[in-house]
Amino acid sequence: MLQAQSPVKNVKTDANQLVEKKSECLKKHYTDFLYYIQIYNGKDLNKAKAILREYLKLYPSSTAFVKWENPEYKVWTGEYMTKIEVEQAMREIRRNFPNALIVFPKRR
Repeated sequence: MLQAQSPVKNVKTDANQLVEKKSECLKKHYTDFLYYIQIYNGKDLNKAKAILREYLKLYPSSTAFVKWENPEYKVWTGEYMTKIEVEQAMREIRRNFPNALIVFPKRR
């Protein structure tokens, strides 16, 4: 004998699948609209690397990288999706890096 599936279960399953798909799409879309915090800007690559190491020592669970933008190196941290998120992080980061600033790079 065949058993019919519960319509409620199907709706929940469909809703969960839609939420997952929406989440994936948003992640792909938001990568073009991320905020970063710049903690160094200058022409000295060795200094940029030293600041990167210092930052990662202080915030080991964070992400950071050295970026070259002609004519200077920059050390950026984070990938913040909202202004509130980046401002909260900025308050903490400014304790150790007082010249830090929020950047929102323009995409080409």
